[in-house]
Amino acid sequence: MTVRLPAPLVGQVPAACWHTSEDAIGRLRDWRDKHPDMLPTKPFRYPAEDAALAEYEELAAQVTPAGDIWRAAVQRGIAAEPVIRERQAVAVDA
Repeated sequence: MTVRLPAPLVGQVPAACWHTSEDAIGRLRDWRDKHPDMLPTKPFRYPAEDAALAEYEELAAQVTPAGDIWRAAVQRGIAAEPVIRERQAVAVDA
């Protein structure tokens, strides 16, 4: 799918994601420093790792990826398609 977007918007989305996620990203970096050998995605874990991994998941959930914003925009655009077509039809008939 190709979409034409204003250049300032293209830069604004990652900047906004960073702004809203900066604290959680910093805390995730601190978590990694505190747990350098722990891999959140490894299939086998020791029960003692559960609390640390729960903390990681809580912090990771506070990060807003730019891809989430773009996907939501595409979904919203697709959902708006019938309204856009109706408006276009009215404009042509006028």
